[in-house]
Amino acid sequence: MADTRSAVAASTKPKPEEPHMTGHQAYRGRQVHTSSPLELVLLAYEVLSSATHRARIAQQQKDYAAEAGHVQHALAAVTELMNGLDYDAGGTIAANLGSLYLYITRRLLAAQGSNDPAIYDEVIALVNELRSAWTELKARQERPVGSARRAGEPESARVAMAA
Repeated sequence: MADTRSAVAASTKPKPEEPHMTGHQAYRGRQVHTSSPLELVLLAYEVLSSATHRARIAQQQKDYAAEAGHVQHALAAVTELMNGLDYDAGGTIAANLGSLYLYITRRLLAAQGSNDPAIYDEVIALVNELRSAWTELKARQERPVGSARRAGEPESARVAMAA
């Protein structure tokens, strides 16, 4: 996850033509460096969803340069998610997530070249479903020890991400 922190943090640094960080960039930089691996996954899903939504809007406005930039941002988020997978610890779950991330990558590239907003809608729906599952996992992990669990819920959830 150290690679994810540095890559996400690098994207929050000001460009040479931007000598001062905005408040939002400074906040994101601190957020990246103080987040747990699970929080970084959720942040990557947030970035992916937001960038995909912005790409869809740019496509509708026929602003293809902006669309390409937003797709690149979305692809960077997918790359971070893929780089964070721990195939040894995650086994089949990590492999399935890796396949899904590759599918999302292909769909983002197809959407950009198609002028079909339904493809972006498909990606947004997938990402929102994944983000919801990871949010639920985070909530389970934050549940106080000894609190009631649902029937069949494991004592602790193992994730496909390296801690």
